[in-house]
Amino acid sequence: MQPDSKHEFALYYNALNQLKPIINQQISITDADLMHRMAQVLRLHANDEIILFGAAMHLRMRIDSVNKKAISGTVLMLERNVPLQPELTVWLPALKREALEMAVDAVTQMGATTIALTYCAKSRHNLAEKDMQRLHKIAIAACEQSKQFAVPTLVAPMQLADRIGQLTTDQQLFFFDPAGVPAYSLHEQLKAHTSACIVMVGPEGDLTTQEKDMLCAAHAQFVALTPTVLRAEQAIALAVGLVRCYAR
Repeated sequence: MQPDSKHEFALYYNALNQLKPIINQQISITDADLMHRMAQVLRLHANDEIILFGAAMHLRMRIDSVNKKAISGTVLMLERNVPLQPELTVWLPALKREALEMAVDAVTQMGATTIALTYCAKSRHNLAEKDMQRLHKIAIAACEQSKQFAVPTLVAPMQLADRIGQLTTDQQLFFFDPAGVPAYSLHEQLKAHTSACIVMVGPEGDLTTQEKDMLCAAHAQFVALTPTVLRAEQAIALAVGLVRCYAR
């Protein structure tokens, strides 16, 4: 018998946390945007199944009826969102807009727990509230695509020196730089280090010598990626992917 290869969609439903659903309960969705995505974009019908997730939980729902006023369905499965372990924080330089959005999308798919926007000497310094809201929407879309239901916490921008000042003794900071040790050495380090990890790359134009000296003084581990020069958004995606894989 061939396995069912039908794609199962996952959509973010902000109101899910207030519903407090239980197994076999019928719920009714009246959110206009979510209804549009389900009925008009995804073309879902009665008996189709979909995953809905919010900040704290996710569920699988079988659709019972679709009409202009509501989409009703039965809860088949309900689970709490559990972030991947160990905790993985990304100190993400405030890159140019397109690169920053690509980076947020990528590290969310890779399972970042927290994305802390960071101002460096050569990065943008004009991130506004509307930028943060857009990045949050991008992170949610990445969670929908990757089925990583624990949406990462997006932390407002802060100067690199201030980020370093908040480091705690249980956090291991990895800075990815061509002058670092080979990336394969991460495997043994992460097997021995089970607490929170922080990952960082430089912005466009790299960190300054003074900034790298600050990281050295904070006992950051410098790690090299490829022998080629990567764009910041590519480097951070590769770096987070390596740490997440090796820390499993």
